[in-house]
Amino acid sequence: MNRNGKLTPMQLSFAQAQARTHNPTFAAWSAGYAYPAETGARLMRQPSVQDAVRQETQAFLYEHAGAIACRVLADIALDVKMPAGARVKSAAELARLANIAISDNVAGKPEHELTAAELDALRRKLEAQRQAIESVLAATPRRAIDQAAPGNSVLD
Repeated sequence: MNRNGKLTPMQLSFAQAQARTHNPTFAAWSAGYAYPAETGARLMRQPSVQDAVRQETQAFLYEHAGAIACRVLADIALDVKMPAGARVKSAAELARLANIAISDNVAGKPEHELTAAELDALRRKLEAQRQAIESVLAATPRRAIDQAAPGNSVLD
């Protein structure tokens, strides 16, 4: 830690690599430390580094985990070589996630009875859902999307 209480650039690099790999030796090596096994273990005992690793892990989960999970589910659901049970479970989970924007409070109300706050929350959730779906579709080969189009059964 430097004099103003912040992590050094190498410590920050270590925290970022540790958050991605959960391997202190590799994280210390990738951060440029001369003795990665010893340094990685020592850094992981420092509360400030532990906090930084925790923050980096949370940032990764917040920014990437949802898209990764949706992509994995889509890959399983579309892969005709996967067991039918796994494909059905993946498709069911994707369908459940697609309805994530509708809460129990909002589901039974007609649109004209929703409050401004409920409408805004619904709009934000739908926008996040649209972005997640677009990221999955952008990463999915066009052939798989065409095979999944209405009228083409991917469950055969």
